[in-house]
Amino acid sequence: MRLILASASPRRRELIGRITDDFIVVPCDVREISTGSPEAVAVCNSRMKAAAVAGRRLGTVLGADTVVAVQGRILGKPADGADALDMLRTLRGRSHEVITGVTLADGNRMASAAEKTLVTFGDIPDDVINAYVASGKSYGKAGAYGIQDDEIGRFAVLQGDLFNVVGLPVALVKKLMKEFR
Repeated sequence: MRLILASASPRRRELIGRITDDFIVVPCDVREISTGSPEAVAVCNSRMKAAAVAGRRLGTVLGADTVVAVQGRILGKPADGADALDMLRTLRGRSHEVITGVTLADGNRMASAAEKTLVTFGDIPDDVINAYVASGKSYGKAGAYGIQDDEIGRFAVLQGDLFNVVGLPVALVKKLMKEFR
């Protein structure tokens, strides 16, 4: 099955390569929602992304959206450095959920699912948070961090799928693809 990844994310592009070599990237521009339960938001956004590209009738499309939620509050991508600092300080010393919604669509059918991973950060020192934000690595990432970035990732303990936190739950996508055939 040739897959079309409806995302410009380099992390998703890398992870989809763990599933298949037969894929192309077709980024889409949709207005994401941010209100509702974290799982509903992630799934709805993934469905909108998949539908936007599936309408072009290029093949089977994979849409994905990752949200970070702490006590039910969704943390999106930081607007600026101050926002990134605030998010990382909010996450410091506590647990939060990372939920990725994934959708496969081919113009006629659509199937969605979500993966949830619990991430607990230790006490990340202010100088580490400040340097991380100053490096620019916070931008374009839900919750203002990339678990794969050692500066921040070394303070995290995960319960669940690491790939989900990176941006694409590989095992769930494989399962969904098998069911979608």
